[in-house]
Amino acid sequence: MSRPRAQAQWLRRVLHDETIGGGLMLAAAALGVLAANSPLSSRYQDFTAHVISVPGTHLHLTTLQWAADFLLAFFFLVAGAELKHELTSGSLSSLRLASVPVLGAMGGMLLSAGVFLAVCAVTGANADTRMGWAVPTSTDIAFALAVLAIAGRGVHPGVRVLLLGLAVINDVGSILIIAFKFAGSVHVMSLLIAAVCVAVWALLQRREVRFGPVYAVVFLIGWWAMHESGIHATIVGMAFGLACSTKAQRREETGADTADRVLRPWVAGLAVPLFAFVSVGVDVTTSGGLLAQPALAVILGLVIGQPIGVALGFWVAVRWLRGEVAAGLQTRQLAVVACLAGVGFTVALLVSELAYAKTPELLAQAKVGVLCASVAASIIATGVMRFARSSRTDG
Repeated sequence: MSRPRAQAQWLRRVLHDETIGGGLMLAAAALGVLAANSPLSSRYQDFTAHVISVPGTHLHLTTLQWAADFLLAFFFLVAGAELKHELTSGSLSSLRLASVPVLGAMGGMLLSAGVFLAVCAVTGANADTRMGWAVPTSTDIAFALAVLAIAGRGVHPGVRVLLLGLAVINDVGSILIIAFKFAGSVHVMSLLIAAVCVAVWALLQRREVRFGPVYAVVFLIGWWAMHESGIHATIVGMAFGLACSTKAQRREETGADTADRVLRPWVAGLAVPLFAFVSVGVDVTTSGGLLAQPALAVILGLVIGQPIGVALGFWVAVRWLRGEVAAGLQTRQLAVVACLAGVGFTVALLVSELAYAKTPELLAQAKVGVLCASVAASIIATGVMRFARSSRTDG
């Protein structure tokens, strides 16, 4: 094997590690915050607002819009493929197994939104501020798994499986919120073209076609059509992921496995870090601080609403629906998952951009809330993990 090829394979293996991917995302976010609060602030703002056009199309998007609309579509494609795997052979493959992460995700989303709106009501927030109720409803897969990988040594392995299932279901919920809450006027013909592309993708998967350029063309056409339809273009990424095959016929590797192997290094090493860099930059000196209404509502929604809502969902699933969790997974380990659900970052930033697109001041405050809540939730989850690990050792 040639040395460049061996190095490429090594890099791909490294970027599959959640710790590395999460670390790159956090480093990129830190650089974005530093750039936005340094003498380079004007250059940073110019970079994020720079318009990149595609000749012959209506695509005239800023760097930030390309990152949010295009790059995150690959993020959701990988999440969709992961969901398809979980549905067919993983933590969501039976009703009893699925009920726990599904109800946990639903509980976390509902209560986090409820806490956000409650804070808005108590503080007398206006309608513009209340538009951000969906910001704290998401859990960041990469960030949460990175925290678990770094601080979760000795914690029951079922914690990761349950967290993954919950986070993927949460992504589906976030996609539905984005699709229905932030959709503009829908162009039916463009939407039909996108649907045809997803159907072609599924057919290629069924025939076990492994010629990458064909998939690239289908994806680009489908993404463009979805973008033109008036529905946020990242939706099509989840659809392509769900259209991946999880049954290997002539090959050992399934379509979902191939998508994960090929795309995850790019998503972890480029797409998500670049989005974090361009979207998180906010001038913290002028954003209003942690007591600004959107920031406070987001923080309490993520740090309090998500964990309590997830825990309640788990309890209902196990107590009333006979939901199943991994053998040996105790209440303390379930609490770890509930706390990690409060780590919202990538999708929370995306929803912030959509919810407060017309109110830059509220957008900056919401981003501060997302940043602080993610850090706080990580610290709390780390403490709970230490407690869960020690109790497991004692037992």
